[in-house]
Amino acid sequence: MIRDVIQYVQDKHGKAILMSLDQKKAFDAVDRDFLFKTLEKFGVPTRLSAILKTLYTDTFTKIQVNGHLSESVALERGVRQGCPLSPTLYVLYVQMFVNFIAKTHASLE
Repeated sequence: MIRDVIQYVQDKHGKAILMSLDQKKAFDAVDRDFLFKTLEKFGVPTRLSAILKTLYTDTFTKIQVNGHLSESVALERGVRQGCPLSPTLYVLYVQMFVNFIAKTHASLE
């Protein structure tokens, strides 16, 4: 697929930016402070943003190993696995990077 895109750009004498984004453990990598700034930039209502901040403040988990639970571990990054809102939050988070790249690319032309 990448070769096809490169060939297409060459055939059309166009310009392109090729970027690779590793999505492995993507939800775990979300910086929460940046996420909340992103929500503000996208105009998410203050009340909804406050609710989300509450859901993501002072979060902890326990890990089960061989039937035994660990001590509580603080979760300081990431969005909740299995939460219906997490895919949307992640897409908004990544969209800020896409917007930055598009803006930077436009200023280079």
